[in-house]
Amino acid sequence: MSILLVNAPTLHENKYINNGAPLSYIELRRLWVGEGMFFYPIEPLGLLSIKAYCESKGIVVHYINAIVNQDKTISETLESISNLRSEVQMEPLIIGLTGASSVFYENIEIARFCKKLWPNTKIIIGGDFASLNYDRILSEHKVFDYACIGDGEILTAALFESLTSEDHDPSTVDGLAYRMANGLITSSSPKATDINNLPSISRDDIRKVIDLGFPASIYTTRGCPYRCTFCTTGQVSSLLDNGRSGYRSIDIESIQNEILMLYNDYSARRFVVVDDLFLSRSPSSKRRANQLADFLISKELDIEYMFDCRLDSVDFDLFKKLHRSGLRQVFIGIESGDYEEKGDHYKKNLKLGLTAVEICQGLLEIGINVVYGMITFDPFANASDLSKTVKLIDALPQQRVNLLINKLIPYPGTVEYNRIKESGLLEEKFWPEVTYTFRDECVQSIYDNTKPLYSLPNVSFDLVKNHLIEELIKINAWD
Repeated sequence: MSILLVNAPTLHENKYINNGAPLSYIELRRLWVGEGMFFYPIEPLGLLSIKAYCESKGIVVHYINAIVNQDKTISETLESISNLRSEVQMEPLIIGLTGASSVFYENIEIARFCKKLWPNTKIIIGGDFASLNYDRILSEHKVFDYACIGDGEILTAALFESLTSEDHDPSTVDGLAYRMANGLITSSSPKATDINNLPSISRDDIRKVIDLGFPASIYTTRGCPYRCTFCTTGQVSSLLDNGRSGYRSIDIESIQNEILMLYNDYSARRFVVVDDLFLSRSPSSKRRANQLADFLISKELDIEYMFDCRLDSVDFDLFKKLHRSGLRQVFIGIESGDYEEKGDHYKKNLKLGLTAVEICQGLLEIGINVVYGMITFDPFANASDLSKTVKLIDALPQQRVNLLINKLIPYPGTVEYNRIKESGLLEEKFWPEVTYTFRDECVQSIYDNTKPLYSLPNVSFDLVKNHLIEELIKINAWD
């Protein structure tokens, strides 16, 4: 008996391309991100950590990563599953799937195909999306037997052990959601795993990843200490141990050893820290960043890396040291031109001494590229809010056209999703893919008139910006 873990091909962005031929996720990244792909993660560390933990318990684990395999269609992924079945003559006891809401229908297809191959196999789905929406998933999609709430390593091994015992009782598996005999959905309370007690992540994909030009992925924390209303990570963190320990850090020595191993054994020279938040404004977070920078500088490693941080975590002295250690890019969620006021709305709790423009300009002067997170169109924004955001985007030192059309994504299960739904603005025709209308009719009109410009070949920042300004001038919302 064994476990099969499958990472879906993630092909949903093909619907935005009009050339007819489907592209793989890697081709899509090259198309949309260009050189930015050098810091784009394609290793599913969650699945690979589950694989490592289960193998440490003596469980045989098979693994397919359709992204690294460069599948262009879901049929190619299903063929890989069929080929694996023929090669190893296996009937897995458990099949594990994961992914955001955007790949849910790919996971449904994979699950249906696997149920035809192995009718008795149990299928579990995990990740933030499943953690926040397990009740609806299991109620509406009988092809899934279980859902994992929160961390998956110990849960998957415990489920395997339970299923192989004579007195299988799913209620004994912490964090497992399942369907009872009467059809109702129930779950046991999820617990936060001590990530310092987990084995090193399996690196099945790393050579292919590096050969394809993508970075080695590492994680140094799990969860998030903040509760941004649009984000799934903080919502899932609040579920674990009643929210007491959802945010955890790996010992700095383990992180250092992981980087050295990838550097020496696999010749990794680019790294992406996939933490939802590597650096916060807390003293302990900045202390860890200092320790990592000191280590990398002392080893004189020829590397480049990136991570996510907050506006109010930027300390220029610290970032100068981080740059010397190899930091070349950061992602910062600014969200809005009214970021201090909207920060309260989104529960970001920003405390700034400088403006967003000054912070980003300062990072660029150090030599660190900045990728901005921006919610230009918010369902509850008015024309004044939009005007402030457009002005901020125009003032930022690096101007990217996509920022001008970014729209808030209401991920199912988040506070923001529920807020939009309760307001009557949400449309759920093909859940979990959802759309919404804007509360302000003027903002709705501006969005509808602006969105088509983004599809134009070689559309420029100035073209979209000037169009937005003209639209705002028409309604006396620009000065």
